[in-house]
Amino acid sequence: MTRTAATTSQTATPKLPPAWFKHLFWRGHRLAYRVLGSRVLWTPASKRGWGAMHLATVGRKSGDRRGVIVGYIEDDSTPVVLAMNGWDEGQPSWWLNLEANPNCELMVGPKAVS
Repeated sequence: MTRTAATTSQTATPKLPPAWFKHLFWRGHRLAYRVLGSRVLWTPASKRGWGAMHLATVGRKSGDRRGVIVGYIEDDSTPVVLAMNGWDEGQPSWWLNLEANPNCELMVGPKAVS
């Protein structure tokens, strides 16, 4: 029995980008936010139902302010974020920081969200 292209694509493991590329990509997001500010963020109204926001937490080990750009959707007016680690194993650091200290700052576009 021969495998068809359709059968192969359903069972093949997706090819993920190398770790160095993923980390460079996320560093680029943070740099763009530092340089351009909230202009690099968008809301679900402007991008097919999802948006990007800046999440600032307190580091659970260092106590320093840590920022990350995360994707989100809105449930009514509440932002909902999926805690994924960019294809890496384990939980993202920002999630672990929130578990240790739930106080955070969210920036959606030019405004802070409480």
